[in-house]
Parts: sequence; structure tokens; C-alpha cells
Amino acid sequence: MSLLHIENLSVEFPTHKGYVRVLDKVSLRMKEAEVLGVVGESGSGKSMMALAVMGLLSPNARLTADYMSLNNQDLMKLSGEARRQFVAQNASIIFQEPQSSLNPCFTIGAQIRETLKLHGVRQRRKQQEQAIELLNAVGINEPETRLRQYPHQLSGGMNQRVMIAMAVAARPKLLIADEPTTALDVTIQAQIIELLLDLNRQHGMGLMLITHDFALLSESTQRVCVMYSGQIMENASTRNILESPRHPYSRALLESIPHIGERHHKGQRLYSLKGIIPAIDHLPVGCRLGPRCPRASKECVKTPRLETIENHGLVRCHFPLAKDSLAKGSEL
Repeated sequence: MSLLHIENLSVEFPTHKGYVRVLDKVSLRMKEAEVLGVVGESGSGKSMMALAVMGLLSPNARLTADYMSLNNQDLMKLSGEARRQFVAQNASIIFQEPQSSLNPCFTIGAQIRETLKLHGVRQRRKQQEQAIELLNAVGINEPETRLRQYPHQLSGGMNQRVMIAMAVAARPKLLIADEPTTALDVTIQAQIIELLLDLNRQHGMGLMLITHDFALLSESTQRVCVMYSGQIMENASTRNILESPRHPYSRALLESIPHIGERHHKGQRLYSLKGIIPAIDHLPVGCRLGPRCPRASKECVKTPRLETIENHGLVRCHFPLAKDSLAKGSEL
């Protein structure tokens, strides 16, 4: 059963040149309790997709989709307020940099109590009890003391745990974590990811991990969507993509990851694609990776479709890589 089902989701924003499409016909399905990774460099559309699902786009955005359902409810058939309420009851999102999301003028306790109030907990005593339970659940010691403190009195990792506590207060079916470990120490990053996975296992909620760091997804997700320039380029099991990526962009991301302990020849650089991600209002004709892709040919001026490769997954490429090309070390 699909927890999240999206078919041809597009998002456009007005500019002085007219509407510009920043998310282009994105389609994906997410099962109940699944851990899905969404990876891509800055500007690929990862966060925009999350905001579209959560109904948090700015008022001037134009959203279209053939179908978009959450927990078996067709969101496209709900009015604005009804949709907002339904999504709030069934999904939550954690943003990067908790210091920007928490209000510095209010204590941690006041902000958690307000969240609980929005989810129907009216009695102050119940709010306090549940706030303590939530902080305990996310591994914060001395919760009674922390509730009286302000965000600036807590570390970045502890503030992120507070944000997670607020996000799971209503026991959502879907939790979206948008770059949840940005600006945190490596050891704290691992703790935050493990906490999210623990909550996924304990409560059976779906978890969407959005990141630019492929290494972060390798041991935490079951499936990965690779995004580039507003489109999904590859959608397959984590194992398939890590062991045998079939899209040139997926492989380029993997080969750009430094591996501790590996020997490199003197002067050898980590792999990188030439050029930069194109501006969304100056996209290339056909394949959006074309100008940067070492495999590009005349055929790539035609827009590739997201098509199924047997025993692998979905790939958007006219010339997908051969199976095991990464392991064999063949050139892109």
C-alpha cells in the first residue's frame, strides 16, 4: 500500500519572463514504513518537492499534478484548508538548521506545548507531561530543565532533537527530514540519523531523507531517488544504485565521495562533472544533464523519459550505463 503516491508533479513560479518550472513532472511512490532517500546537489528540486507535498509553497507558486495522495487520500481533491489540516495530521517535516526554525524568544517548553495544542492537547498538565515524554523519546537528558531553556542555550544537535520531537508529536504517517544534519559535527550527524531510524522502526512511519550527501544514505535507506535540475534521474533500491548506478549523474555523485583508507595516486582528484547545474530559467534543450555529460550525443537533444530497466529501477537516460560499470571501473 502506498503511503505517498505522486504522478507528474510540477511546480512553477512567476518571473518577469513568465512562469518558470522548477519541478518537472516528478513521479514516485513510497510504501508505509519505508525509508526513502532523495539525493542531488543544491538546486535539484529536493526541498521543493517536500514543500509541495507538505502544502508549504508560497502563494504565488503554481502546482499541478495528475495525482498526489497521502495515506490513501487524494490531496488534489481537497480544498486549501482541508488539505492543510489533513497533511498536518498525517505528515511532518524537519528543516535544516534548527536555529532558524525555533523561535529564540520562547522557551523550548512553550514551543512544544504550542505544537501539542495545535494537535488537540488542550490541558496544560497534559501538554507538560507529553513534552517531557517527547524529549525523553528523542534522547534529551533532564527534559524538565530543557523545557525551561531557550534555543540559544542548547547545542545544535540538541536543538535538532527538539525539532524532531515537535515533528513526531502527532505520530505522523510520514516524516520528511530535509538536510537534517546540516552544520552538525560528524558524530552528531550519525546520532541524528540513528534517532530518525529508531523512530521509523518504533512507530512504523515512512521516512523521507533529503540530502546532497550520498554517503549519508548508504546504510540508512531502502530506496533512493536521484534528482537533478527539477527532475528525477534515477529511482531504484539503494543497493542497486550503490553497486550499479545506471544514470551517469548517479555514478558521478558516487565517484565524488572520498573513501577513507583508499590509496590515491599523487595529484589525483576526486571525480567531478564539468560545468555547473544550469539555471532553472536557462535549461538546455533535451536532457538537462546533456552539456555536462561525458556520454552525451546528438540523441540527447531529445528529452529522455523515466523508463524501467529490468531488475534495476527507473532511469531517465537515452544511454544508461551498463550493469556493474562502477565495479568494473569502466569510464563514464
